[in-house]
Amino acid sequence: MKLNRLIAIPMIAMSLVGCKQAAVKSSVTPEQRAEVSCTGPKMRVAVMPVGATGKLGSFEGYDVGEALSSQLTTALEQTDCFVVIERTALSHILREQELGLAGVSNPETAPRAGRIAGAQVLVKADITEFEPQKKGGGLSLGFGSSSLPLGIRLGGSGGTSHVALDLRLLDATTGEVLFAKRVEANSKSRGLALGLDFKQFTIGGDQFYKTPMGQATRVALNDAVFYVIEGTRQVPWQGQVVSTRGQHIFINAGLDTGIKVGDVMQVSAVAEELVDPESGVTLGKIENAVGQIKVTAVQDKFAIASAIGSFRTQRGDVVRY
Repeated sequence: MKLNRLIAIPMIAMSLVGCKQAAVKSSVTPEQRAEVSCTGPKMRVAVMPVGATGKLGSFEGYDVGEALSSQLTTALEQTDCFVVIERTALSHILREQELGLAGVSNPETAPRAGRIAGAQVLVKADITEFEPQKKGGGLSLGFGSSSLPLGIRLGGSGGTSHVALDLRLLDATTGEVLFAKRVEANSKSRGLALGLDFKQFTIGGDQFYKTPMGQATRVALNDAVFYVIEGTRQVPWQGQVVSTRGQHIFINAGLDTGIKVGDVMQVSAVAEELVDPESGVTLGKIENAVGQIKVTAVQDKFAIASAIGSFRTQRGDVVRY
């Protein structure tokens, strides 16, 4: 009988966890989604750890910021609009490089220091509101047992789950805020529901996303991705000249960026980099436009272009799409 109870109760809960009808409200309209698109070379972006402090920092024992950072990184990668650089795992990457420098690992196979790809834009999000039950009412009856693999909760009526993020896009060189947006999502549920204990859920897991809180979180992340695409459209894609040989100009963007033969780009020579003498922070650059180039061939990690007209370019010149 005990074995039957262990099997039957979770099966019933799994079958009825979706019985609540949820109405999800997004901050992005269908018309807005239809209009947004990404064109041109893929911009290099890095997702910074999602900020979450105090009561917002954990949800039933899980690190909310870490979970959402990972999911936002994956979601941006899946858009195929960006070259996403892993920053949340940076400490692990640096550790591997340190082992190579210390001679602990084989120097021939160890990752070399100073080879981590740089980002043009940093994606920073902070959780400002994370409320599984913002408002609601009705009967709620729950029980659980240490002998059961999953907790069970029976509830009536409904409520609203709410997630809000402050999203910012930062210039990776200067730290300037390029774009800022508040993202909010609500999920209203109503009706009788026999569900699983939140404590048994992993944020981002399949069962979590079947809950009103999970649905609100998913919509907030989707909205954040939309605004990252919209925000980066206002920032010109940027690369650099790697080398020149005769009529060939080599730039640091290859097949992974989506650059295509025939793309035309503007080249600017950097006359001076402005650095704050007190803080050492880069304030910007003084640039002089020198001309345009046209891509003639694309390799895995670089592209070859030729000048449109007569001008000279050199290593380090800035290329913009």
